[in-house]
Amino acid sequence: MFIGGIHGAGKTSCCKKLSQEFAHDVAKQRHAVIALGKTMGLDSWEEIGCKHDKLILPAAELVTNNFLKSRSDVLLVDCHYAISAKKALRLNGKEVDSPFIPDLDYTFVAKMAENFRIRFIILRVEPIIGYKRIRMRPLEVLNYFNTLEGLEEIEPFETRHYHLMINHFEISGSDLLVVDSNKKFDSVTALVGNFVLK
Repeated sequence: MFIGGIHGAGKTSCCKKLSQEFAHDVAKQRHAVIALGKTMGLDSWEEIGCKHDKLILPAAELVTNNFLKSRSDVLLVDCHYAISAKKALRLNGKEVDSPFIPDLDYTFVAKMAENFRIRFIILRVEPIIGYKRIRMRPLEVLNYFNTLEGLEEIEPFETRHYHLMINHFEISGSDLLVVDSNKKFDSVTALVGNFVLK
C-alpha cells in the first residue's frame, strides 16, 4: 500500500497510527536504499546516489523479504510521488527537463508487484495547511521545499506523478484512494484504515 502526498499531508503520522493499531508493517523506499548502501560501506548521499540504479532492486528485495517474514498482511510504504530533481538520490548531478521527477522508483514498485497486490493512496492537502503542520516541526522548516512556496510548487507535480504511476501500472478502481487530508487527522486515518482493510 503506497501512501504519498506532499510534506504535511499526514503520511507518516497515518502510517504510524495504523501500524500501532493494526500491526501493519511500514517502510520507506529511500530509507531502504540508504540502509542497503550503508551495509556496503557507503556513508554519504553522493556515494549512494552514484549507485542508486544498482541499489534500488536489492533494496526492493530486502523490503519484500522482510515483509514476507513478518506476521503482517499489510505493508504501508510511506512515500512521495514527486521530488525535487536537485534532491533526487538517483540523478547524481544529471540534468533533467523538469524541476520535479518521480520519487517513488518504478523498479521498486515493479518488484513489489511481483509478490503482492499493489494499491495506491494519495493524501491531498492544501499547501497552506501542510505548511502550518510542518511549522510544528522546527528543523524541517529550514528545508526550502517545506516552506509555503516550496509546497505550492511541488503539489501539482505530486498529483501528476501519482497519476503517471497508476497509469503505468494500470491500477484502477478498488486499488486507488484519494483522501482529502485537509480534514482532522482521525477522519483521515479512518478513511485510509478502512481502505486498507478492504
